[in-house]
Amino acid sequence: KQRKKLGKSLVGKLKIKFELCNENLLIEVGDDGRGLDQKKIKKKALSEGIVISDDSPAQIYQLIFLPGFSLKNRATPSSGRGMGMDIVKNSIEKLSGNIQIFSIMGKGCVFKITLPLTSKANDGMINRKVA
Repeated sequence: KQRKKLGKSLVGKLKIKFELCNENLLIEVGDDGRGLDQKKIKKKALSEGIVISDDSPAQIYQLIFLPGFSLKNRATPSSGRGMGMDIVKNSIEKLSGNIQIFSIMGKGCVFKITLPLTSKANDGMINRKVA
């Protein structure tokens, strides 16, 4: 219903892009969903006593990587358990990489991951099983 209201097709789009740049592998994962709601993220963080020193969009989006952080008031079979995004970020950082989030309300969200092409990162990627 929400997609239809926004003039979008009922089927969402997911875009995955890989690019080699200098000594890095750049990975972009984006969708055409509703995007991240900065106000909602900030409000939830403040209600949980999380101190926000910088309320730029980039810093607000980083809050979703905190362990246990979830915008859902109750868990469903597919979301709201507040686990997962911190594991993603930690795994990327163990490979000496980083992750950034770009989002526009009503338009979608893009996660940009940068991983160095080092033996450490290569070993980490090769030894990971994909479920």
